[in-house]
Amino acid sequence: SSHDGTSDCDTSGGGTIGILTGYNAAAGYDLATGLGSMNVANFLAKMPYLSFSASPSTVTVQAAGQSGATALTLVANNGFSATINNLACSNLPAGATCSFTQNGSAVSSLSFNGTTTSANVALTVNTTAGSIAPPATFDSPMRRVPSVLIVLAGCLILVMCWFGVRRNLRRFAPAFAVFGFVLLLCMVGCGGAVPGNGGGNGTGTPSGTSTATITATNTATNAVMSFNFTLSVK
Repeated sequence: SSHDGTSDCDTSGGGTIGILTGYNAAAGYDLATGLGSMNVANFLAKMPYLSFSASPSTVTVQAAGQSGATALTLVANNGFSATINNLACSNLPAGATCSFTQNGSAVSSLSFNGTTTSANVALTVNTTAGSIAPPATFDSPMRRVPSVLIVLAGCLILVMCWFGVRRNLRRFAPAFAVFGFVLLLCMVGCGGAVPGNGGGNGTGTPSGTSTATITATNTATNAVMSFNFTLSVK
């Protein structure tokens, strides 16, 4: 067309603006865009990415308050090159935390390039045991009194009762009875219940199976990669 200098436009229809005559359709050709349709499987297969695997695939904790672990393998595929600045866990159940170590030390960063294409990391999941308050204890001051004093007090009561029934001392019987009764009340009062210091109630990691997520972050590009794993708390 003379107005834009291209040879692929046709104005034979009388239009002032030429139209693209198009090309013959073929396998994979998209008539709407003029581009070949993307083969997503091939695209992903060639795209650089970081893959995760875990062995065992399930982190098992035998009881709340204990830990479970698995070995993670991170592999750089198709020339993936980046530094992982942070590894973290999300979607963990209440009271559970995770940590990542490599050769016994906490993982601060992982670098992948043409030379380093894989890394082995240990994932440990720590859980919290629930605390159950013990039955309320009762502390009695009488428990601190030597047993011999208690025996002597009992003997004193018996002696007072014996004197109380003697004919010549019978007039003192009401006084002995009142004194003995008051002494018993004092002993019971000293042995009153005082709440002890029991443990506080707390909620630990619940038992069951859940799906948690590991995220690997590259802060330079704000890229986040994720991997799901199964957590089982017995």
